[in-house]
Amino acid sequence: MPRAMWLTLCSSCTGRYWEVEGREEELKHDDGVYNSHEHTVTGRPGQMIAVGFQAPTWANFVTKMIFYNANDNETNQENPEAPSTYPFTAWIWRPVGNMPSNIPGNDGYVPFQEYAMYPEDEWIIVTYPTAINITDNSHYPDKQFFVGLEWQYRHSPHIYEDHSDPIAYRSFFYDYSEVWEVRTQANTMIRAVVSDVPSLEGKGRELVLTPTRLSR
Repeated sequence: MPRAMWLTLCSSCTGRYWEVEGREEELKHDDGVYNSHEHTVTGRPGQMIAVGFQAPTWANFVTKMIFYNANDNETNQENPEAPSTYPFTAWIWRPVGNMPSNIPGNDGYVPFQEYAMYPEDEWIIVTYPTAINITDNSHYPDKQFFVGLEWQYRHSPHIYEDHSDPIAYRSFFYDYSEVWEVRTQANTMIRAVVSDVPSLEGKGRELVLTPTRLSR
């Protein structure tokens, strides 16, 4: 099991992303290559990926989404160090159906387009403009929910997957047939952040969640 993700605010950043200690310990691909193109999830305009989470009883809001931005293996001749993340839409979805067969509901909440020249090979934290209250049991039974993104352009962003863990996680991809299909190949490296209050500017408790497992 990877160690906990200890988050520290990047003082030189705009607040869009955080530095994460122990990044390489969290990211252990089966071939040991950290920028392997084979271990990324990419899409086309309109495709989506969603990862399911179970919030603890004290958590009332979903406030952030974290994804591991992979190296896209594309070089900008004018600036080889420049990242190349294109706009995407960040989502929160409610579950549809009953556990363990529920899928993301397409009537998602907090869809907003995010764009930044994010660094590659790093965890990126995206803060939702409005925290979503997950205490409504009719939409979020037992505080279950999905977070993810929709591609606005082909391929980018590239989302890393961890193939070192054989456990299947509740990760879904909206495929070319426009249906949600579960991904059982790997741990899609998307995380959710929950809080007991809608904003952490004041007092509040925060937790980074790992995805819900389909089996053990």
